[in-house]
Amino acid sequence: MQFMVYWGTATLSIVLIAMLLYYYVISNYGSLCKTLYWIAWLFLISLMNFAVCHYIVTQALLDAYSAEIPADYDFDIFLISIVNALWTIIIGYALSTFLKLKARMRHEFLSKN
Repeated sequence: MQFMVYWGTATLSIVLIAMLLYYYVISNYGSLCKTLYWIAWLFLISLMNFAVCHYIVTQALLDAYSAEIPADYDFDIFLISIVNALWTIIIGYALSTFLKLKARMRHEFLSKN
């Protein structure tokens, strides 16, 4: 069960750091603030989380079985990693929406003053 803590922490940390990196570093360059780049960035983050999840779950099962993982777990590991990638996209989209709204509210506040 401890692997779930590592898995969740890794997933949320990667999404948070990557989205903050995108909004505060990468998108400051005018041509990189397009929707296509944002979608590609979100897809890249989901691939990273897929790989991290696959590694963490595989290592947890290797620790549990201490030899090799039974063959019928391969598809389950793949599905867990896919679900993690989908959650990455959902969390990334929500965080992105929050950051956009925050920036828009800040811009409106500064333009009034």
